[in-house]
Amino acid sequence: MNKQVESGSKEWEMRPGGMLVQSRTGDSDRNSVAPPPTIRVKVKYGSIYHEVNINSQATFGELKKILSGLTGLHHEDQKVFYKEKERDSKAFLDIVGVKDKSR
Repeated sequence: MNKQVESGSKEWEMRPGGMLVQSRTGDSDRNSVAPPPTIRVKVKYGSIYHEVNINSQATFGELKKILSGLTGLHHEDQKVFYKEKERDSKAFLDIVGVKDKSR
């Protein structure tokens, strides 16, 4: 059974086995991680440029699915190049180096 001990402004909790730990306050510790930022990517298809807002930790496959609505091409028929290399659909944008306002 956990006992709570108050010291100053911090609350401490006595765990089974005698370990004294700082009390948690609900789910605020888990929710404190900020979601990954949304980035804007400029994609050229033919002579037309499309600007796409996408999660920075998305994959190129997710980008292809968004582009299929804009270009009319099925996502499996698309080839996406970044830094002069064709990128695999399973590769992550942030790991490859895609940043906000990348082309």
